[in-house]
This record gives sequence, structure tokens and C-alpha cells, in this order.
Amino acid sequence: MKKLIFIFFLILFSTASYAEIVIRVICDSPKGKSISHLIIKPDNEVIFNVFSDDKYLDDDKIELIYDSNNPNHIQFIWGTTNELKKLSGYNENFFHWRLFDKNYANGFYWGDWSFSLPNLILTHAKGHTNDDSLGSGIVSEIFYSKCKRIE
Repeated sequence: MKKLIFIFFLILFSTASYAEIVIRVICDSPKGKSISHLIIKPDNEVIFNVFSDDKYLDDDKIELIYDSNNPNHIQFIWGTTNELKKLSGYNENFFHWRLFDKNYANGFYWGDWSFSLPNLILTHAKGHTNDDSLGSGIVSEIFYSKCKRIE
């Protein structure tokens, strides 16, 4: 009986597949633009309407890893963030994932990440809405990063 169990485990472990890293890239810290618009209550006065540059002040690189063990996910590493993101859509050249969540100001957050393997470009579009006792507003931002493949 022990021999049968040993043979079973030997076959099980000898046929187990190991993860193969299909794509691994390092991307520059995102650069981009932001537009913000806030209307103060109750007189509907626009007090904040800004188009500004780059909001990411750090220089942290972004690392993306796509491996054969998790074909519907991509490993996203940026600063202290290290998460396995579920892909919304992908093929051999393009990968897309998104965030959508409500916030505490009667609005919501959104974020879309897309990576193009042929162009080695990572884009990030994000924003949020708010409506509280002070005012209502919307912020929308678009960023891009140049990437390099790691072999």
C-alpha cells in the first residue's frame, strides 16, 4: 500500500506544471494630465476648474508579470502595492483591467489600466465623482508609462 501511495505522489508531482513567465516588464512612473471641476453649493459657483500636470510625485517603477499559471490575471507591483489583478480582457498583445468602487462622498472611483505589448506602453485612466454638503465635482486623469521587457 505504501508503494502505491508513493507511486501516486511520484506521478502527481512529476506531471505537475510549473508557472512559466510569459511577459515581464518594468514601466516608468506614470506621467500625465488631470482635470478637476468643483461646484460649490448652494449658489452653484465654480470654485475649482484645473487642468494640471503629473500627480505622481514619486519615481517608483511599475512591474507587470503575466505567467501561465494565472491566465486571467496579471501581477501588478508598484511601490508597496503587490497585487494579482483580474483581467477584464486580454489576448497575446493587449491586457486590460479595471477598478470601479463607490466612495464616501456619494460618488464613485473608476480606473482603467491597459498594457500594449507591441508598443510597450502602459496607460492608466482614472477618476472620481463626489456630491456632499459642500459641493459636487468630478476629477478625471490620464497617464502613460513607457515600459521595457525583462527577459
